[in-house]
Amino acid sequence: MAHPAPTPLQSRLHRLRKQVVLASNGAFLLYSLLTALVEPELRRALLGLDWGELLSGDLRSHAPRFWGMAVALFGLITVLIWPRRVRELFLVYVLALLAVALIETRRMLLSELMPFHLTLWLTASVPTFFLIYGTRRGLWLSTLIFGVLVFTLLFTAWPLPGPLRGDVAADWITVFIVMVVSGLSSALLMGLIENNMMINERTIEELRRARIDVVTGVYSRAVIEEELEAAWQECAAQGRALSVVMCDIDHFKRVNDVHGHRVGDEVLHAFAQCLSLSLSRQGLRSSAKVGRWGGEEFLILLPDHTEAQARTVAETLRRAVVDYPLAGLMVTASFGVSCSLGLEERAEQATRPRQLFEEADLALYSAKRAGRNAVH
Repeated sequence: MAHPAPTPLQSRLHRLRKQVVLASNGAFLLYSLLTALVEPELRRALLGLDWGELLSGDLRSHAPRFWGMAVALFGLITVLIWPRRVRELFLVYVLALLAVALIETRRMLLSELMPFHLTLWLTASVPTFFLIYGTRRGLWLSTLIFGVLVFTLLFTAWPLPGPLRGDVAADWITVFIVMVVSGLSSALLMGLIENNMMINERTIEELRRARIDVVTGVYSRAVIEEELEAAWQECAAQGRALSVVMCDIDHFKRVNDVHGHRVGDEVLHAFAQCLSLSLSRQGLRSSAKVGRWGGEEFLILLPDHTEAQARTVAETLRRAVVDYPLAGLMVTASFGVSCSLGLEERAEQATRPRQLFEEADLALYSAKRAGRNAVH
């Protein structure tokens, strides 16, 4: 089953997520490198690519940072390769950060020190969780990380012979309060953003529906009238040709009377799609405009088309309708659908768009009086 195309807002949010993930991984990679380079022992081991020394011996306490650096580098590369997998790839970064947090929390607690670097990264990452995963999943992920850290802290501190030093305990309390406030603020802000996105998408959909005829899928009458007015003004100002074509389904009342209005709506929809498809095949998809004028009547705008050129287009449309299969219609016997078309080119002496439509409408009824299935 095909997924619906993302809305412009969803596309922008996805691009923003990608940029945030790249920035997060890049920042952690930069942090790991710079903090290593300012420490002489780490700098010598790193520049000498002495990974054995980094992962064992006196420098093994710094190993989690370098594992985190490797994961950040992995995240940068993979997001650039698979930009549509931002959420899945960022989860690898989050899990690596959590693993480092567990190791560092236990090590620093036993040393009666405070892992300020780690806590700063965790606090800075909390808003990112909500941007990447949304309010509900971001809240769940933040709560999970917070809970794991608290559990690790209590599990490590419980067997200690004495209580934590007052300054160390105060530091940890401060960290947890800041993380909670950061998470709640981010959740509220992301909830507001998501709510506004839903309202915006609903408004866009309502505007789209107001512009589109629900039965046929082409422009509604109000919109095609606006398009006619705009095309008239533009072509008149620039001295360009403009033709309109009025078309009407022949004997449409018989379809409704014999097969019912549901089948009639199916015929209207199929007819409109046939017009759009034929115009597209003639290379007019972006320039021509099709709208339902009312009932079984349709109006087609053809900018930059003289009467002779419009007649060629109209004749192609007429043949396309005759040949178009009405597949899926629930009727007991097949029936043919044809249409009559009337066209008119904008005259220099004409002063209003309505005159153009009225002349095309007269040509349409002339085609009907001549026997239908014709272009006049």
